[in-house]
Amino acid sequence: MRKRLLIGGGIFLVLILAGIFYYVYSTPRPLVVEEPLTQAQRLEALPANIELADTPERRTQGLSGRASIEDDYGLLFVFPTDSRHGFWMKDMQISIDMIWISAEGTIVHIEHAVTPATYPTIFTPANPARYVLETRAGYAKDRGWSVGTVLNLSTIKESSPP
Repeated sequence: MRKRLLIGGGIFLVLILAGIFYYVYSTPRPLVVEEPLTQAQRLEALPANIELADTPERRTQGLSGRASIEDDYGLLFVFPTDSRHGFWMKDMQISIDMIWISAEGTIVHIEHAVTPATYPTIFTPANPARYVLETRAGYAKDRGWSVGTVLNLSTIKESSPP
């Protein structure tokens, strides 16, 4: 008799556990709705350490004469108007990426890993740009940037004169 009670209790316990298992795994759950990304969240960030070249003197100097560039550093050339601004590697000691950016923040052209040996070649984008970002060679590829990528320039625009 005791053996039957144990077997019956075991079967009852198995049925209860099977019912709980069925309920947990077969009950539809509400879908998790993620909040849509804001425009600022969709934008790619500029390097963490950004320096502005926003005067004729700073734009002329650029990165020439530097022996190295930090991983997350960029020199952002700020021009007063959109144009097909040309760049060369005069007095450069290291390779760099050159990234032309529209006034709205869209990458319009990239020159990857440009070496000092290219001097006096002038690199010019096919489309007008307001900004040019110079970074260490390989930075754009490491970030997955290409023509059409949109960068977050809001902090630059806030600090730049109208």
